[in-house]
Amino acid sequence: MGMVVAVMSDLHDNVVAWGLIAKWLVDHQVAVLINCGDTSSPAMLERMAKDYYGTIHTVFGNVADRALESEVVEHLPNVTHHGDRGEVALAGLRLGFTHKPDGAEIMARSGEYDVVCHGHTHLKRWERIGDCRVLNPGTAGGMFQYPSIATLDLPKRQHEFIDLKL
Repeated sequence: MGMVVAVMSDLHDNVVAWGLIAKWLVDHQVAVLINCGDTSSPAMLERMAKDYYGTIHTVFGNVADRALESEVVEHLPNVTHHGDRGEVALAGLRLGFTHKPDGAEIMARSGEYDVVCHGHTHLKRWERIGDCRVLNPGTAGGMFQYPSIATLDLPKRQHEFIDLKL
């Protein structure tokens, strides 16, 4: 079996949606979560780190107390904060992630990444820009639609959108 990571964005402090997401991640034994920002409060990041045993990579959204968020994650051993844009190498692929789509498209066109993830629009997206795939998992917080996350099967470069019913 290949390595599967989960991608989420735009939780906006929805505690009920996070409970569903955390249960799904644990039930499916997902070891890595990429969070593309707008978690909203630093307390929500603390809850995520407590409820989910895996590794969380996160970036700032546009709704963030940047100083407080940076301070809080220093005390969360399973959370790595990458600032405005992050990158990780997993299963031989280079993943980039940021909050807004314009930044993601710049990253995708750079040729440095195999997959770039973003959020902000709350709309699901899976498209190719050059040799790079661009993914938006939709809205984890369920604004305008059901809460959703996405999974990436890295070796296969395949995605799946997961809608969670409240």
